[in-house]
Amino acid sequence: MKFSISVEYKNKFHEYPLPSVSNVEMRLNLSEVDCPYSIKLSAFDKQWKIKRDKDSTLYYNNQSEHSTQMVEEKILESSDIFKVFFPDESFAAIMVIELSENNMSFEKYKINNINRITVGKDERAIICVKYKFISSKHIEFVKNGDSYSINTLKNSNAVFLNGSILNGTASLSKGDIINTIDFKIIFLGDILAINMKNNVSTGLEVLRTESYRYINRKYKIQPAFSRAPRDIEPIYCEPIVIEPPPNAQRMNEKPFIFTLGPAMTMPLPMLSSMLIRYSLNSNAGSNLSMYVGMIASIGLSAIIGCVWAVANQNYVKKNITIQEDNRIKRYTDYVLEKEKLITEKQRFNLQIFEKQYLSSEKLVSCLDNDKTLIWNRNKNHDDFLKIRLGTGIQKFSGDIIIPPDKFTLSDDMLSEGPKRLLNEYEYMKNIPKLLDLKKDKIIGIIGEKELIHRYAVNMIIQIASLYCYSDVRMAAFFNENEE
Repeated sequence: MKFSISVEYKNKFHEYPLPSVSNVEMRLNLSEVDCPYSIKLSAFDKQWKIKRDKDSTLYYNNQSEHSTQMVEEKILESSDIFKVFFPDESFAAIMVIELSENNMSFEKYKINNINRITVGKDERAIICVKYKFISSKHIEFVKNGDSYSINTLKNSNAVFLNGSILNGTASLSKGDIINTIDFKIIFLGDILAINMKNNVSTGLEVLRTESYRYINRKYKIQPAFSRAPRDIEPIYCEPIVIEPPPNAQRMNEKPFIFTLGPAMTMPLPMLSSMLIRYSLNSNAGSNLSMYVGMIASIGLSAIIGCVWAVANQNYVKKNITIQEDNRIKRYTDYVLEKEKLITEKQRFNLQIFEKQYLSSEKLVSCLDNDKTLIWNRNKNHDDFLKIRLGTGIQKFSGDIIIPPDKFTLSDDMLSEGPKRLLNEYEYMKNIPKLLDLKKDKIIGIIGEKELIHRYAVNMIIQIASLYCYSDVRMAAFFNENEE
């Protein structure tokens, strides 16, 4: 048994067909009636239940006992009436409607030669409707030249025009829908499409449609098909942070004279003292040979000092070179490890995308090989109505975070490593490209006829393979004179 739920909220009305699913819990979003809340529903063993939410109160109108009861949950039955009170003290009136051929099929009537058409339970009305929610004098259609308007008559029950309550008179446009619960009239210009033909009696001329001959093809008997639950694997979305390289140790280069200068100039005071003493003693007849040892020791100390200065400078240079080589090696290895991590995560994401969004060729092959992938999408999935168009490039879901550029006194070639990773791996290549039909409701294809046909067939295969006919419907409009 299939149901729909009609919801009235603050002079807004909408009918929600319940999908043919089982063993699910869902929230019915009431945004169609501008309601910020939702209704809790569940389906189990082919029975739908309405449940009280923690922030709302659920009342059931027991028509057999003529009483209203507060309930926690109830199995839905035809003609059940509920009221749901929300935290802001507003409420929604709910009625359960059993879907049948009587209220789902429409009969079309010509009205082009009639200036005033009354609708009501009164047998004198041009369109007499025997339905408990229809008043004796319910509504009337009035022709004004080439246009029509609709009037609500006195004491009529609530009438909704395109989901909004109608009070008084309103002009009509083709495609306008007039509702009183599940009784519907669709205005089509000089034609009215009316459901509940078993409850309607009228003298209006019925529009006869052309009959088509259907070819009775014989198909191979197939076993009953049951939709399998979908196996959803999350993709990698964590950011990958690349640290900046450690600062390089720099040696302040200075002229060679400043390295040797201290060692060469330190013996000068001793040499000056010796010369003064020699000058004083020379007057007393002292011999120069007695100062040769002293001069030699002063010269030798100067030479040793120069050697140590040069050796120390060479040691510092060598040590800085070793540290720089180690810095380059360690950071290069670090960048390579990050590159390996990124490639692994991208390969992991690509495998999931290829598994979740199969090409049309693989989907067709699933009809014979793996039927668990057929019709495994539903409205509760985040990617509902996303289909694969082909392959292309797409931004990597795991953000690659590199150090920001900053001012430095010297260039460091290691800082190019993170930039290279960002440039090479920010976007993934040859990944399935998706088209979101829920977001992009109107799609146009421009190009050569063969290319257009290929894209259209691809979209049809994707939709027909992934979505059950109870969730997504397709209709084709084409020129019958063209292939």
